[in-house]
Amino acid sequence: MKKKDDTFDLNQLLHMLPAIRKAAENGHIESQMTLAMCYRLGYGVEQDEEEAFKWFKLAADAGSAKAMYELSTFEEYMDWDEALEFLRKSAEKGYAEAQYQLGEYLYQEEEYDEAVKWLYKAAEQDHAQAQWRLGWCYEYYQGVEQDNIKCAKWYRKSAEQGNADGQWSFGGCCWEGRGVKQDYEEAVKWLKMAAEQGHELAMDGLEAMVLKMHYWGAPVASDFPQGIPEVLKDIRKRLLKEDQKFRDDFGNKAPNGF
Repeated sequence: MKKKDDTFDLNQLLHMLPAIRKAAENGHIESQMTLAMCYRLGYGVEQDEEEAFKWFKLAADAGSAKAMYELSTFEEYMDWDEALEFLRKSAEKGYAEAQYQLGEYLYQEEEYDEAVKWLYKAAEQDHAQAQWRLGWCYEYYQGVEQDNIKCAKWYRKSAEQGNADGQWSFGGCCWEGRGVKQDYEEAVKWLKMAAEQGHELAMDGLEAMVLKMHYWGAPVASDFPQGIPEVLKDIRKRLLKEDQKFRDDFGNKAPNGF
């Protein structure tokens, strides 16, 4: 249940739980899903995976694609083949998360052609992680022909939804001019967004930019029409402090700044 400010209202859920249970017992699918999630998470009831599985199964038997997906995550109650069958059924009914998870599973199994088919379906429903993985497939020609423009397109769609992987990868496209016009400032913008979400490879990318300027002077400051972004200056300050500590500890000379 949601408040007006879109935050979870546990008190409201507790108040409605008896009615939800009655509706679930009468075959109302959404109530079965809600009750199952309550048991899985321990909201208003004692946490009980077996009871959660029971209610998800009833909803799945009634045709709920989301319930079928949830069942696929209960590997302790079924073997992997059964779980995969529920996942596939959910994907076939159009549930985006199931389509992505099936595509990702097939990708990891290196069944790229089939993986791309499901990733496309999820990506077209604006599943951000599926969009990122699809861009990755276009970058590394896995199940599709290598295509930098489509690669950048799907990375950007993912990035614009706030997905850290998408922001990191699209930032790389902007830095290299891969599928889009080369733009260092745009690259820094997207990498910074990803880094702020804790994306380690985006952090590494920003540090790599600083190190290139720090040691080799490229790209030079003129590549940034508005001046070197503050985030790069902050990283440089930190690196210089690390250089200073290294010099203090080991007597090595820290490099000159850019």
